[in-house]
Amino acid sequence: MKSQTTKTQLLRLLERLQYKLLSIFPRSPLPQTIKPNVHSDLRNEALTLATQLDGKTFRLPDLWKLFSEWPLAANPHAERLEGLVDSMLERIITNEKKLKALKKADFGRLMSLWYPDAEWPELEIATAYSVWIFVWDDEVDAGDTDVSNDEELARAYYQKSLSTVHRLLGLDESEGSQEIITQEEQSLHPNMALFADVGRGLRNSTDRIQRERFYRELENFMISVGVEHGHRMRGSIPTVEKYLHIRSGSVGCAPQIALTE
Repeated sequence: MKSQTTKTQLLRLLERLQYKLLSIFPRSPLPQTIKPNVHSDLRNEALTLATQLDGKTFRLPDLWKLFSEWPLAANPHAERLEGLVDSMLERIITNEKKLKALKKADFGRLMSLWYPDAEWPELEIATAYSVWIFVWDDEVDAGDTDVSNDEELARAYYQKSLSTVHRLLGLDESEGSQEIITQEEQSLHPNMALFADVGRGLRNSTDRIQRERFYRELENFMISVGVEHGHRMRGSIPTVEKYLHIRSGSVGCAPQIALTE
């Protein structure tokens, strides 16, 4: 099955692997005769290594063999999910070009494959979270936002997001916490609006221990994204060991697994 979704996910995977590849290849002085005319957004070591790799071929193994034992069934609510995802994106994305691109990514199809056996209430929460985390992460990674191009703004973005997540998960113990949650939901940044759906769903279906674990994993994810973003802004490349430590957090698997419970 060579669907557009598969192609989109592979492209995203390749983009995410970029920094790892750049950190693995050995460095050598860049020949003076080579003047890079691409990678204008990179600097220092990153620019040197990107120039050395420019034009090289990276071959993926046969992914069908690697994932041959994975279930291939789609959730029976797949078609309904497509409409849900479109409505979610329309709520939070005002840029028409970005909205069109995100709709084309086909999150509904992705969620129907991730959770083939989930019931509709569970799918709503999981889908709201997954769409939210992609949009939230793009604010830092896309390179076309103020946050993605300023380390201080990015740090403020993480801190504000975490405090909002903490309240919407019902983890604040201050008096009148429910009223605070209601006020929070009415004044959310567009990128956090979908998390109100996630928080509401989890407050009604999980206990505090589960929500605290989910919050801790999200916190680690955001911290790791911040560290990765800092390296990109400075044009520096961590060692392979440091990179693997950073990437184990910034890839976002842990909060997704905590939510899947």
